[in-house]
Amino acid sequence: NAEWPLRSGTNNLRMPIFHLQTNVKNVPQNFMSKISKEIATLTHKPESKVMVIVNDGVKMCFGGSDAPAALIQFHSIGMQIHDHANVSEIFANLLKDIGIKSAENNFY
Repeated sequence: NAEWPLRSGTNNLRMPIFHLQTNVKNVPQNFMSKISKEIATLTHKPESKVMVIVNDGVKMCFGGSDAPAALIQFHSIGMQIHDHANVSEIFANLLKDIGIKSAENNFY
């Protein structure tokens, strides 16, 4: 379907989408499942509508270092960022599971 994941006549995404790119290799499948559950809780939407995309082993550096790092893109209809000021903290805690230390702020 050419409209997926967009609604006909709008630019609104139908579902929550979490896209992670990281230089960490071999991110386990259970990490993706954990993110999916967390996004469903965070957005108050059914997990069946959540899409998680992980591109691991990506060549990237952050601040001139090749230490474990990540780029996150997160979209969801109707979610007001002021309602979820702790989104970055939630994502940082999840990234610890794959070796990205939030204290070093190695993600955007």
